[in-house]
Order: sequence, then C-alpha cells, then structure tokens
Amino acid sequence: MLGRDHFGICPLFYTRHEDTFVFGSEIKSLLQVPGVLRAVDMKGLDQILSFPSNVSPTTLFKGISSIEPGHYAVIRDGTFTTHEYWNLDYPDVDNESAKQNESYYVEGVNELLLKSVNQRLNADVPVGFYLSGGLDSSLLGGIIRKLKNGDPIRSFSICFSESSENRDINEQRFQRILSRHINSTHNELEFNWDNFGSRLRDVVYHSECALKESYNICSLVLSKQAKDENVKVVLCGEGADELFGGYAGYKFDRLSFKNGHVQEDLNQIQERQLRKVLWGDPDFIYEKEEHEFKSTKKALYSDGVNAQYADFDCTKGPVVDLRRLNKKHVFHKRSFLDFKLRLAGHLIADHGDRMTMANGIEGRYPFLDVELIEFCKEIPPDLMMRGMTEKYILKKIGERYIPKEIVDREKFGFVAPGSPQLLRNNNDWVHDILSYDSIKKRGFFNPDTIERLRKMYTRENFNLNPSYDVDLLMIVITFNLFLEVFEADSFR
Repeated sequence: MLGRDHFGICPLFYTRHEDTFVFGSEIKSLLQVPGVLRAVDMKGLDQILSFPSNVSPTTLFKGISSIEPGHYAVIRDGTFTTHEYWNLDYPDVDNESAKQNESYYVEGVNELLLKSVNQRLNADVPVGFYLSGGLDSSLLGGIIRKLKNGDPIRSFSICFSESSENRDINEQRFQRILSRHINSTHNELEFNWDNFGSRLRDVVYHSECALKESYNICSLVLSKQAKDENVKVVLCGEGADELFGGYAGYKFDRLSFKNGHVQEDLNQIQERQLRKVLWGDPDFIYEKEEHEFKSTKKALYSDGVNAQYADFDCTKGPVVDLRRLNKKHVFHKRSFLDFKLRLAGHLIADHGDRMTMANGIEGRYPFLDVELIEFCKEIPPDLMMRGMTEKYILKKIGERYIPKEIVDREKFGFVAPGSPQLLRNNNDWVHDILSYDSIKKRGFFNPDTIERLRKMYTRENFNLNPSYDVDLLMIVITFNLFLEVFEADSFR
C-alpha cells in the first residue's frame, strides 16, 4: 500500500516494467531500474505550458506516474488500483451551511491556525521559517513569536540587490520589519547571478521537470542556508493564497460575477466550449484564454510535434473532477482549481518539497492542515474576500500579530528574474541552448519561433509580468536542460 498526503505534500512516483513495480519519492530512483525509459511524456509537456504545473498522475516522463494527492494505491496479486480517501469538498451554492457572524469565523481560524503552527513546531531538531515579507509568512512568524514566548526564532529570506532591474521584486524592507517585530535571528541571502547556469541545472535535476520561473533557485539556496545553520525543519506559508483567495483571479471573478453568474456575454464560442470541457463552466476563466493560447503552443511546437498534437492535447478533456466544481460558488471553483493545478504540482512539489529535500530539510505547511481547511471551506466567500480586499479573514487575524504596514500592503507575488534578464545578461550558455541548430536537433520546438522570441525577449525595454504572462523561453530553457540532465530522447 502506498499513500500520499491530502494536499500532495511529498511526491510519490511509480512505474511498471515487465513484472516489476517500482516506486519512490524521486523519479531519479526509478530511472536506475534497467528498462525504465527516459522518454518525454508529451501530455506532460503540454500541461506545463498550459497549467501552473503537471497534474497528477501525469509527469514529464513517459510511463512514470504520480500518486494523486488524497489517494492511496494498493498492489495485490499483481493488480494495481488507486483509491481516493480525501478531497476538498466545498458546499453547493444552494446548500451552504448556516452563516455565522464574522467574529465566529475569525476566532475559529485563529484558534485552528495557532494549533496547526504549534503542532508543526514540535520537533527534536532546530526549527525555522521562511519569511518572504508578505502576509502569510509574516503571520506565521507572528504566531511563532506568540507560541515561543521569548524562545529564539530562526527566519530565512531571499532579497535582491537594489538595482533598477530588481527594485520591483525586492521585499527586503518588509522582511526586516517583521524580523525586528518578532526578534528573530534573521538569515538574509541576496540573490545574484553567480553560477546561475549550474544552479538552474541543479533545480531542474531536483524538480525533475521543466519550470516556468527561476524562483526554485531561491528555494534551493534557502534550504542550503537552513542546512548550514543546522536548521532541519522550516515552516512555509504555502496554501494560504489558495484557501483564502490571495491571487488576482479572485478579484477578476468579483468584477465579472455576481452571485455566481457572469454579468456579460463573452461571445467567444470556441473559447466557451473549451472552458466547458476543462472547468464545466463556459463562463469561468482560470488563468487565460485557453483557445487563444492553444495557437501560441502550436506556434511553439515543431511541425513533427504538431502532427501528433491531437494525441496529447491536455485541454481536450477535464483535468480535475468536474463534479467538485458543479454548483459551487465561483470563489470555491477557483480555490479548488488552485489547490489541484497550482499548489500540489508546483508550490509544494518542485517549488517546495523537492527544494527542501535536496538539502535534507523538512518543509512543513501550517495552512495545509485538514482540520483548518475543513473549517475554512464553510466560511462564506463574501467573508473570504470582503469587497475587493483579498484574504480578509487572515488580515483580521494578522492585526493581532504583525505590523499594520504588512497587513495593509498590496498582494505581492514573490518572484525571481526571468528569461529576459537571463538573455540580457549575456549568458552564453542560454543562447547556446536556444540556438537554432540546438532547437532543431531536439525536435520539440519550432526553431524559427524560438528565434523570434529570443529577439523579442532581449529588447532593452521588454519585460514580462510574472502574474499574467507565461515565460515561454524559461520553459524552453529548462526543458532543454531537463533533456540534458536526464539524457532523455529527442523527439521522433
């Protein structure tokens, strides 16, 4: 019997080769078995382009699968079966539980969050926490301070130099404010470009997939810093945005929907049909116009790949259980999809657990507590987002533990420099990876398209908005590193 956590904490992979069943927490271990292929799963690549990450059970390796969050598998008498033991089950719009007043929910979340953090501080080794400077990690720090009652606290942060290129992504000021407020022993690492190529290769090695951003490097060096400081466990804030509505999409929904119904006719027949297939709702937009982006993908793929596109198109059927979205409030629809598409496969997988485990560190996630989430799923969406104020409940709790300027600051996505910065910093290895001959030889992407993108991304004033734009060349770069690192076959 194999089981995986409710939310996908810690990966678990398996494959079958002839009469042998192989499983492990890293795909690298499965690749040591003679006969296990090192071939790309094209549906896995299409998912990485289309969604925040791979969606279990799909991986980037053909024939290798991932146990889904909230599932267990049984191998008995040569037969393999999987079973769901838990899922995020939001109430129907027409059958929501009786509403309590605001203070009931604030006090309930506060009590359960205190309990969750306290449980995750329990260890016979030194414990610290990651501090981004945003609400979620700062709130964890404030609660740790209360629970520790004067005992030492260890915090770890990534910051960026105050160059004009980095100024918009640097949160150092807020990190220091919170560290002073809770009197933590603060470890501050400044991100730099030294050995960026080898570091990006390292995170691809540990992530075992292509990536949309370089931030995993920050996660990797943070866990290395924790290891060097003899901290063996770190608390992380993942899960709060997905549970309490912290992303821009929740605000877009508030502008577009009223009482769960779209206010305007979008008049896009093909787009609406595709949304119906993916999300069970033609009016619901998850991240982007999926039909339009399909054209972008086809322009990116080589002619050979496009000839087989219908076989691996990840948008030709639903990627989640649509029954879990049926009759749900639009807030809960987005939250469910964020848990399934963003959190499990990305934020607590390649971005979280694999980067901590790379240095022998255990990541713990207080917001991903079953008791807390079972309580929160009954909170009325209008309280989760009060007007256009995201994470309203968490901000009310934050007023008790952390400085007001952190509670009141605008949501800030913790990001790292992308492929335009890589290209403009004259990294020869990046241009080698993206060279016309190299792209053509691998056979996955159209070399003419890659060349046009490379010229566009190197323009002096060109920038991507990480919250809205897909960094196409970062995916291409890390995918080609993936092929090199794992000696995977070119496209045939």
